[in-house]
Amino acid sequence: KRQNNFKIIYFRVAIMEEEEKKEKSSYSIDILKDSLMKNLNKEESLIIQNEYNKIGEILVSKGILTDKQLDIALSVQNTTHENLGKILINLEYVTEDHLSKFISSELGFTRISLGDYEFDEEIVKILSEQICRKYTVVPLFRIGKILTVAMANPFDIIAIDDIKLLSESPIEPVIATTAEILNIVDKVYHGSDVIDKIVNKL
Repeated sequence: KRQNNFKIIYFRVAIMEEEEKKEKSSYSIDILKDSLMKNLNKEESLIIQNEYNKIGEILVSKGILTDKQLDIALSVQNTTHENLGKILINLEYVTEDHLSKFISSELGFTRISLGDYEFDEEIVKILSEQICRKYTVVPLFRIGKILTVAMANPFDIIAIDDIKLLSESPIEPVIATTAEILNIVDKVYHGSDVIDKIVNKL
């Protein structure tokens, strides 16, 4: 009986040790994944920032911004980590409409006015309200497999990658202002995302 008891205890200890190893291994893998994702997001954010920083240099070369204004905007960016375009608008160095027209003419993005746009509600709802507001985007139309999406920031590769994944479509970004995009989102969703959050809290 004693021998049997010792065997049972031995097997229990062995099983516990094996389970602990698995937990540690799984935990280590999770930590590694989180670390890799954080580094990837940092690299992607830097790519977006660098693209907008190039725009800042072009704006200076065109005489739209001064060197001092660009330096101030870059200083703010070092603190807030926001894209330069948003900072320039917040500092009132340029208007969003002016900036979007500039990006269109200088960098080849199609600029679309959504003021009188007759949107297709089913196409808009390819993306959830949460995603539309998170990235300031709205799907406009589909030609073949390609989904054309209006974006306030067409350089946002994180947004483009997420939209590709969610819509299961190649993405053609066009540029529109934040106000125009959110106006369509408001009309289609009627603030349903806000209502859902309130209901979930009840």
